[in-house]
Amino acid sequence: MIDTDMLYYIYCVKMRISERNFWNSPLKKVVKLIDMYQDEMRMTACIQNDGLYNSKYFSEKPEVIHSMREVEGFT
Repeated sequence: MIDTDMLYYIYCVKMRISERNFWNSPLKKVVKLIDMYQDEMRMTACIQNDGLYNSKYFSEKPEVIHSMREVEGFT
């Protein structure tokens, strides 16, 4: 079962994305964006603590993405 309240809290409060966007977006997109946000937060915390972290989404050498369909999980 999906905890809609927690998804809403992270998406709208923590990520500061509009409530309208939350309700109009497919669940798959909401979950993916939250996963990316959490990955970024883990990476930031690790860097602040002088640790190493292998991000799932963010690398030192960014690629050019022309469409969200190119992002893993949005196909």
